[in-house]
Amino acid sequence: MEFLIGDIFTALERTKHSAQAWAHSQPEHDEALGKFIKDLDQIELELRESVVGKASLQSSYRGSAVNGSIFGIINCLTHVTGLAALFSEEQPEYTTPLKRFQEEIYRVKGELTKKVFPDAV
Repeated sequence: MEFLIGDIFTALERTKHSAQAWAHSQPEHDEALGKFIKDLDQIELELRESVVGKASLQSSYRGSAVNGSIFGIINCLTHVTGLAALFSEEQPEYTTPLKRFQEEIYRVKGELTKKVFPDAV
């Protein structure tokens, strides 16, 4: 099975949908989730600008159901960073933008976790 960089964007879309679903059920986290989604949009844009025209951007996203919770979001982000790591190994010319992408994903995941669970840190 060929891995496509578009799968990373698919996983990001699932993550954003999960965050939006959670925001509907947890209005007290609406501000944190709004910033999180905005940060993901920016990270996605930066990666797209780094690879556009260089790789297939096909996506398999079909709008399937996602878990609207912090755990669903973290699960999606784990998938996103795993895909980025795999693609980086398969396509070394993308190592630099994908490493930066992973670092930014870890950063926004940490920020969201701290806002949602301030006593856990």
